[in-house]
Amino acid sequence: MKTKMEKILSEAIDKLINEFYNKRNFVFENDSERLKFYYQNNKKQIKKWKKSRKCIYKNCNKKSIKKSHTIPKSSSLKVISEDNHLYTPDFDVKSGKMQMKKIGLNVATTFPGFCEEHELIFREQENLGTFNETKHYLLQIYRSICREIIRYKTEIEFLEQVNFSYQQIRNKKIIDSLYEYLKLRKLKSYKINLNDTKSNAINHLLSQIEKEYEYFNNTLLNNIINDIENNSKSGLAIRILQIDEVLPVCLSGKGNFKVDDRGSITNIHAILLIIPEINKTNILFVSAEENSDYLNSYLSNFPTTIEILDMLESWMIYGTDHWFITPSVWDKITNVNQQKILNDLIIENSNIGSKYKFTIFNDLKRMMIKNYLKEDNLKNSKENFQELIHNIQINFSDI
Repeated sequence: MKTKMEKILSEAIDKLINEFYNKRNFVFENDSERLKFYYQNNKKQIKKWKKSRKCIYKNCNKKSIKKSHTIPKSSSLKVISEDNHLYTPDFDVKSGKMQMKKIGLNVATTFPGFCEEHELIFREQENLGTFNETKHYLLQIYRSICREIIRYKTEIEFLEQVNFSYQQIRNKKIIDSLYEYLKLRKLKSYKINLNDTKSNAINHLLSQIEKEYEYFNNTLLNNIINDIENNSKSGLAIRILQIDEVLPVCLSGKGNFKVDDRGSITNIHAILLIIPEINKTNILFVSAEENSDYLNSYLSNFPTTIEILDMLESWMIYGTDHWFITPSVWDKITNVNQQKILNDLIIENSNIGSKYKFTIFNDLKRMMIKNYLKEDNLKNSKENFQELIHNIQINFSDI
């Protein structure tokens, strides 16, 4: 049988738990306080991203430099820059929206990856200014995988810190409220164990990210290292496309698409790369070797150059936001469509298997359509090519 004090305490706790579940502002009194919490934790994450870490190269214990470029600066980023600057999507914590940020070449695509010694392994390709050997492509893929691994590590650390800080604030709020209800000065100890949807959501996201981190770290990284050591492409499914145009964008990141394999839905993770050079653009699509047929099937949906541009636009919106675009190309897009594109970057229920509704490479697609019509190839093309051109024309984002 409960004592009087135990009964009072139990009733107070029940009241507090009910208030916790039903009062939106129980932990944070207002949106300003909530935003401040996330903003402060986000600042810590950004600070960590800029700090030197242990070099990611195998068995190296040296400190990394703070700014390893994922994509070659001189042979790719500079080619599409204007006044040594590019634009890149950036999430603004205060407004909760994506914005386009101007960024210098010394910072674009950088991460704390390699020490000074192991930065030199990329020097040959950077000095040549082009990819003309198998090892150049392998080293670029390696670079991009390493960047994703560091990104995953940083996100895991961030979410763990957010969850810990949130629970501290929540528990203090509950205990303080308990003091107030019971008119007590001190409560010796009380373990708080709640089915907290916010904390549960963070833990669920953490679990997903940790699984992806393991896949990148244990499968993709090990396989690309083996391929580099053997100068082969046997450990990974690597597809390399080239376009004889300089695309106004650099991209390196992770994307996914889903396949229906005899009634079983499989989620395929891939490394995506768009790397322009002085007179062409390299496109790399990489996954585990076991996904080779899935990659071929995916690419078969984009048989023409103009359809490959559709694919790359999907990568930019539904794949990764780690891309960098020529400022004047973005500036030509109408303000309304710019905001729509930025809003679409945070949609979570789509993947690179979905076609994007807007055209981003407006001038390039216009030129391709014009040249194709000029060559009078339309009569001999597949029947739905006219419809393809029509769909592109009605989706130009600069009108």
